[in-house]
Amino acid sequence: MDSYLILPISLKKLCKSFQTLVNKSIFPFLLTDINYQGSVPDFKSFITTGLTLEEYNQYKEKYKNKAWNFKEEAIKYCNIDCISLYQILNKFSQLIFDHFGLNITKYPTFPSLAFAIFRSLFL
Repeated sequence: MDSYLILPISLKKLCKSFQTLVNKSIFPFLLTDINYQGSVPDFKSFITTGLTLEEYNQYKEKYKNKAWNFKEEAIKYCNIDCISLYQILNKFSQLIFDHFGLNITKYPTFPSLAFAIFRSLFL
């Protein structure tokens, strides 16, 4: 299943809406050297993530006394995304089940879920 078909919003916005314990992190997608180790990559490497300069400086502060490692950060980034998405889907699933008695895993898209809710309430 593709979670984007049932919740077609960015993961960052979903984390905020569902108030997850683990929030979407950032990653310098424009950095192409997978063996890079050193200081935090330049701000321009993070441009595609919609990161503000203030957020970048906060992120950079975390690595003030240690080296930034591409491989470690890539793995951490993927793990955090998976955990936050799990928390969102778990909360959404519980919300739909509590209100409508439906299991979201039976409906691959938002329209199919909406139609199932309509059928359960009005048909």
